[in-house]
Amino acid sequence: MTRLVQFEANAGYYWLLEAAIKSFMRFNPGWSVYVSDIGLTPEQRDELAAFAIVRPYKADDNTRWPSSMARVQTMLDIGKDYDLFLHLDADTLTFGSIDSLATAFAAAPVDMAATPGIPNWRHVIVRDVVRPLIPNFNAWLDQPGHNAGFLLSRGNITSRLASDILELRTRLSGVLTNHDEAPIAILVGAGKYSMMTIDRAYNCTDVLCAETNPALFNPPLMAGGSPIVIAHIPAHKNAIFQLDGSRSSASLWWRQMLARYRDEPWPK
Repeated sequence: MTRLVQFEANAGYYWLLEAAIKSFMRFNPGWSVYVSDIGLTPEQRDELAAFAIVRPYKADDNTRWPSSMARVQTMLDIGKDYDLFLHLDADTLTFGSIDSLATAFAAAPVDMAATPGIPNWRHVIVRDVVRPLIPNFNAWLDQPGHNAGFLLSRGNITSRLASDILELRTRLSGVLTNHDEAPIAILVGAGKYSMMTIDRAYNCTDVLCAETNPALFNPPLMAGGSPIVIAHIPAHKNAIFQLDGSRSSASLWWRQMLARYRDEPWPK
């Protein structure tokens, strides 16, 4: 089975991207790596090209989420070439193997897998435009959406899914709140694709950083005590670099983890 993990990043995210790739490949060496370049330096590009496929893509105008459309375009371009396509945000750290999840997903009668995200109602700016597309629209509004920071899909539907996302973005321009999660929520709600909801341990933002020894690679724990497989940096990413605000201990933990991975070799 061919497996591809895809990231996207610009030069400012390279420190995060480095830790994301190294930590994932440390525990999941059988995956091919693809990096969608939305503004890397030539030196960064050359460093990644030693072990990964690196291709240039146009960055989004949205400065908060500059990479969503590059992700969708990558899915369109190469998704069909692999049995499993996994997107990970560049601001993730991996602490274990995802083989059991990939095996369970491959055996399930679903098209995609992702962790729970924000409620669907937050995806839609103009509800009356979306309402005709989704049976049981009011019930759909109250359901949790899915976080596309960890998105696993079958290769035979990945390119088609990307095409449908792009078409929906064009048709509903100005109606949706973001480039990829909102269209996916609508396409699933409309019954065009099926989604498997997976445990938050695979895309967890609730890292108890203050209680985790930053000198270790041991996985942090969620509130219930179960280990995290993939930890996702919270939305206030600037705090990681500035050490300000109420999450300063979390920011320090992330900084130290990222610095530790800078001394790790790149995958072969």
